[in-house]
Amino acid sequence: MDKNPINSNEFRKFRLLDKIPVASNVNLYRFQLNGADQTLNLPIGAHIRVRANLNGEDTERSYSPIAYGVHGHFDLYIKHYPQNPSPLCFSNYLNTLIPGKDSLEMKGPYSLFPYQPNQYKKIGMLAGGSGITPMWQILNFVRQNIQNDSTEFFIIYANKTEEDIMLKKELDALAQTYPKQIHIFYTLEHIPVNNTSYGQGYITKEVIQQHMNISAEECKNNECIILVLHNKSKAYTEF
Repeated sequence: MDKNPINSNEFRKFRLLDKIPVASNVNLYRFQLNGADQTLNLPIGAHIRVRANLNGEDTERSYSPIAYGVHGHFDLYIKHYPQNPSPLCFSNYLNTLIPGKDSLEMKGPYSLFPYQPNQYKKIGMLAGGSGITPMWQILNFVRQNIQNDSTEFFIIYANKTEEDIMLKKELDALAQTYPKQIHIFYTLEHIPVNNTSYGQGYITKEVIQQHMNISAEECKNNECIILVLHNKSKAYTEF
């Protein structure tokens, strides 16, 4: 019998334990595992597929659990879009789920970038919106294994407003605790008045050159990699 709670060959149901607002139109969805000592047992950098029936159609989306090694449950950060009235909007359907009552079908894991400590000297991460969640999964693993992982990370994270920044408290704490290893720069479409700590606008070539200390030579020598993931991406893109 398969002891893993999730399997890439079949969908299995997971009960929703809790739904917690964590940012502007973003919820943390906590799903129950079979036992208090069980973990989701995903490779670092992996995502899962979630399926639901929307308006008579089976619809699937990919999401990345944000925590590593947690027992008894796993968490997904998902942004919903109240301005989108479509009955096929997957994240809006998730926002209607009732903790303790409803379940979701999931399968996995799937991975296009299986993270390995010290595989690269430097890793750049370009994220937009909810695209930060698969990158946080890697960063959270690094945080727990920092003594055995010397990889240097450069994260550039773009959003529309300050309220849209997901996991900001956690990201800031990570950068403050490990300033020589974790570097984070935020850029916003709308900057708060009298706030000079953010960049403004999109992630451009100039922004990357200014805030990502990674050279073309390092990438040519396979010493670094740059990952790109925004909220409409289905997987990592190597840059």
